[in-house]
Amino acid sequence: MKVHYRIARLFLLLLLASPASLAESPRWVLIGDSIIVSSKPEKDVRQSMAYFLERYHGVSVSLLAAGGQTMVTGAAPLLGGAVNYLHGPSQQVSVLVIALGTNDWWLDAGVGVPPDDFTQAYAAFLQQVPPEIAVYCVTPITRHDEAARNAQGLDLDAYRDLVSETCSAAGATVLAGELVFDTVGEPDFVEDGVHLTPAGTWKYTQWLWRQITYLAP
Repeated sequence: MKVHYRIARLFLLLLLASPASLAESPRWVLIGDSIIVSSKPEKDVRQSMAYFLERYHGVSVSLLAAGGQTMVTGAAPLLGGAVNYLHGPSQQVSVLVIALGTNDWWLDAGVGVPPDDFTQAYAAFLQQVPPEIAVYCVTPITRHDEAARNAQGLDLDAYRDLVSETCSAAGATVLAGELVFDTVGEPDFVEDGVHLTPAGTWKYTQWLWRQITYLAP
């Protein structure tokens, strides 16, 4: 009896891990910066947002994120590649998550991207997303220095408002990333007060999953 049980269990595991099963998994694309990339993925990929989504929620994730990524300066290669990827006939992307803005606010040590440039670039990108993909724009999460004003005279909250207004106008769903964490510090943030620990990445992932699952049509 135990042998039959083990064989049946092994067959089930193989079935769940089969290419056919993976093909049926929802496919998400995450576009973001070093916060989305996760805490220290170069040390352990099992601490990353992409891993958490795939391992615990069965989502197939394509991570299009890089440290320092902005919506404007230097973004063309990554965002241009994202557009091509989203239009790929074999990708079957169901959800697109965009979590950008914190680097636009503090670009070049506080110069910042002019608000018109930021919103125009964001809107232009959204216009290129296939209409069948559900788009979620996450406003920047909390950071220790967010009350500071850049050379444009704007704090991080102002860029959150820009994200919200631009994405709402394009018909995308806005998620308030500033609500993920109540405070900046341990156990969720590393010492710089900007990037996340594995615990913080897990909390951010779970919050994102709940938001999108609840709002999904």
